[in-house]
Amino acid sequence: MSKCINKEFWFIVLLFVLGILNFNCYAESISSTELIENAKSYDGQPVIYEGEVIGEVMRRRGGVWVNINDGDNSIGVWMSPDLSKIISHKGGYQTKGDILEVKGEFNLACPQHGGDLDIHATSLRKITSGWQMQEEIIPAKRSLVIILSVVLCLIIILRILIFR
Repeated sequence: MSKCINKEFWFIVLLFVLGILNFNCYAESISSTELIENAKSYDGQPVIYEGEVIGEVMRRRGGVWVNINDGDNSIGVWMSPDLSKIISHKGGYQTKGDILEVKGEFNLACPQHGGDLDIHATSLRKITSGWQMQEEIIPAKRSLVIILSVVLCLIIILRILIFR
């Protein structure tokens, strides 16, 4: 009887520990360089790709195009309009775009989209939300611009006076 209770006790302890610990298991994402260099072996395969949303979210008939940049290259991702709703920031000159994890099918030459290399997303997960960036003006560079502008004006004035 005590062995049975002992097993039940440890089973309950194990369930409790597993319930408390948060196991977030995610498959490892693949880089754009790996996808491009080994495109034939990944063609038609499910992939996980991670990167920053850049440019515009381009709504088309039947779906949405989004460019995702992982720091090396950008890959076009085709998704349903419902999936694109989680995108709040698109990367640009003064904006850092959302960082997304895209799960979907990789296509070397997508027959649906004119033979382009793309990923057809089946799910998205926002890793980090984007933000507006503040433009920083460096005082030393501002002073240099003022000095060079004054020197340029003096050169133009001297040139006009000499060639008169």
